[in-house]
Amino acid sequence: MKRLIVILALVAAGLLAAGLVWAAVEADRVPTVGGSRAYYNISDEDDMAADSATALTTEQSVKAFVTSGTITMTNKTLTSPVLNTGLSGTAFLDEDAMTSNSATKAASQQSIKAYVDSGAVTMTNKTLTSPTITGPTISGTITGTGVVSATNVADVVRYIQLPLGDFWVMDPGLLLVAAATAPGMEIDDLIPGLVWADAETTPAQVTFRIPDDYASGGAFKVVATESGTSTANQVDFSVYINKSGVAADTAATDQTPVALAGTSSTPSEVTLTPATDFASLTSGTWVTLNIWRDDTATGTNDLEVKGLAFYYTATQ
Repeated sequence: MKRLIVILALVAAGLLAAGLVWAAVEADRVPTVGGSRAYYNISDEDDMAADSATALTTEQSVKAFVTSGTITMTNKTLTSPVLNTGLSGTAFLDEDAMTSNSATKAASQQSIKAYVDSGAVTMTNKTLTSPTITGPTISGTITGTGVVSATNVADVVRYIQLPLGDFWVMDPGLLLVAAATAPGMEIDDLIPGLVWADAETTPAQVTFRIPDDYASGGAFKVVATESGTSTANQVDFSVYINKSGVAADTAATDQTPVALAGTSSTPSEVTLTPATDFASLTSGTWVTLNIWRDDTATGTNDLEVKGLAFYYTATQ
């Protein structure tokens, strides 16, 4: 019987404690319109306008506030943010000329492209690695290593002077041209020249190497005079092409002779263009030129060659 009384007393004490707790909870609740109740210390504001430092907030209002897109954050660090659509604000610039030259503000893709494409970019002492440059204006000196190749870097025509004193003749053996050889060296019109008298047709010969900057082309320029004003003389020529490691060329083709102007003491410049034999011309090729007075023509004047050069198109 005593045990039953003790149990009943404990149950009564528990009910009393539960009632006190419920009363305390009820004290924090107030009725609202429609009979529903709300807690004073729980806030349900989607814009969190109250900005309370003591009230709790509902899950729904937190989600609504975060997803509203109107959050202002000052001096915050975002770790690996994903920014969609676009940027706006005073820290974001869209200036095609990049006038602000800001060290702290971001530039738009369009303004960067417009600035680079404008052609007004000045770069001083910059190193460009494998650049593609179209239509540049360059002042000063370009220095660097490697090869410059571009469609807009114009190739140039370059000349190799072939000194007349370097020519050889068969008279009757192989001799350097001199006053006593035929053809021989003499001075006409105060200019030293390689001279063939009327009826002389022995070739004079010189060998030279095609430069490493050779790109294309290849022909000879001859400046010459004649001893009289009768029918013009013609300059005839042939070439041998030789390369390292390739059997020697022994089949030079006689090219088409070129006539001079036929005026005495007036230099005439003519071009000797090989129609054959130059198809395989490359840098490093060795060329042997044979030149002579063409006696098959009706010209009877002496042929006086005053200068001779090889020209070609070179890469820059």
